[in-house]
Amino acid sequence: MKFCPLCWTPGTTPDPMWTNPRAQFCCLCGTQLISRCPNCSEPISSMKFRFCPFCGWSYKAKNKAGQGFDWLSCTFLHLSRLNA
Repeated sequence: MKFCPLCWTPGTTPDPMWTNPRAQFCCLCGTQLISRCPNCSEPISSMKFRFCPFCGWSYKAKNKAGQGFDWLSCTFLHLSRLNA
């Protein structure tokens, strides 16, 4: 199970683009997909929760201001790169 830590909304199913076995990066924002907790490296077994059950680390990535990105922010970032 892989997902984009920037685009994923906790509690939702993974985007179909992320489930491709060959996919390594998010097609929307270019972030590397993760399948293990970034803190303790335990496999992520469920998209239902936003925290690792082993160490409590948040799966949701943070931006430089310390706030999580949402899908709309990620899409805006992607579109701005296309127009640059």
